[in-house]
Amino acid sequence: MKLFLVYLWAALALGACGHQTAHNKAQEFMHQADFDELVARFEDPQRREWQKVEQVIEAMGLSATDVVADIGAGTGYFTFPLAQVCQKVIAIDIEPRFLEHIERKKESLGITNIETRLTKAHLPAIEKGECTKVLIVNTIHHIDKVAKYLSKVRDNLRLGGSVVIVDFKEGDIPVGPPQDLRMPLPELKRQLGLAGFTRLVVDDNLLPHQYVVTAY
Repeated sequence: MKLFLVYLWAALALGACGHQTAHNKAQEFMHQADFDELVARFEDPQRREWQKVEQVIEAMGLSATDVVADIGAGTGYFTFPLAQVCQKVIAIDIEPRFLEHIERKKESLGITNIETRLTKAHLPAIEKGECTKVLIVNTIHHIDKVAKYLSKVRDNLRLGGSVVIVDFKEGDIPVGPPQDLRMPLPELKRQLGLAGFTRLVVDDNLLPHQYVVTAY
């Protein structure tokens, strides 16, 4: 079963509908889904083949002094690898079960540089100047009022900081949400501009099914 089939189920249940309705239904389905099943999907071993966590983190150019906010952390798929290379990771999510999962895992592994933080969908939940980098993976297409949200992220970044967004390309790919729920790359670039970011670095080749955008 594909990792993000949850979105497809929600879309099929809706039939022909508007983007916002489909978005809300997918979110509702996610919250109601069996948690163990969600964890299994997020941690599917096949995900390593296309998500390429190590390559994404390497491309971020992190140092041991970086503080990274992982927005939409989920099960901590990026959180735990990030914690191996930077000073601190703030795992942020709107789903308390995911954060509880991360807390249990970090305690079992004896990891001390991960902080979990519960938030609401419209709030990035980072304090002014506390983060040098923000990572948003497979999450930007969940966010309403993207420019407003990203503007809040930008305002709270440490001077010289950056935001890295990884999300699904358009077209026929074997993973990710239905086409009408994705954030096309041109639209993301437009939203970042509206949010006040003035320099974008786009890598459309690092990952087979996703783009990677770094915004300054």
